[in-house]
Amino acid sequence: MTIVQRVSRLFKADMNELLDKLEEPKAALKQALRDKEAEMRSLQGTLQVKEKEFKQIGERQKRLQDDIATAEAQLQLCLNTKGRDDLAKSCMRRRLELAKLLAHLGQAEKNLSEKLAEDRLQYADFEQKHASIRQKVEVMVDLEEPATTATGTHFAVTDEEVELALLQRQKGGKAHAE
Repeated sequence: MTIVQRVSRLFKADMNELLDKLEEPKAALKQALRDKEAEMRSLQGTLQVKEKEFKQIGERQKRLQDDIATAEAQLQLCLNTKGRDDLAKSCMRRRLELAKLLAHLGQAEKNLSEKLAEDRLQYADFEQKHASIRQKVEVMVDLEEPATTATGTHFAVTDEEVELALLQRQKGGKAHAE
C-alpha cells in the first residue's frame, strides 16, 4: 500500500468520523419519524381517494344495471310491436352501449381493487416501519435521560460536581464524595 493510499484512507476515515459526530443520531431518527409520518398521511389520503372512487364505481355499476334492464324492457316492447324496427335498433344500440360501459367499469373496478390492496399493504408496512422508528427514538431518549431511583432521585453527576470534588480533594482531602 503506497503512502498516498494510506494518507487518503486515513483522511477518509477521519472525515467519516467527523461527519458521524456532527450528525446526531437522535435528531436523524426524529427526522426519519417525521418523514414516515408525512408519507403515511400522504398514502392515507391516497387510500381514501381511491376507496371513494371504488365506491362510486360500484354505485355507477348499479345504476347501469338498472338502465340495462330498462333498455332491455324497451327493446322487448319494440320487438313485440310490428313496424317498429327502427326504434328497436335504437333501443338495441343503447342496450349494447350500456353493456360495454358496464364491462369497462367492471375492469376499472378490478384494477382499482388490486391497486387498493397493494396500497393497503404498503400502508401497513409504513405503519410497521413507523412503529419501529418510534421505538428507536424512545430508546434514544431514554438512554440520554439521567438514571433515577423509584423516588425520582437523579444518579447522574454533572461535570461541575466532578470538578468541584477534585478541587476539594486536591486542597486537602477534607470533603469526600458521598
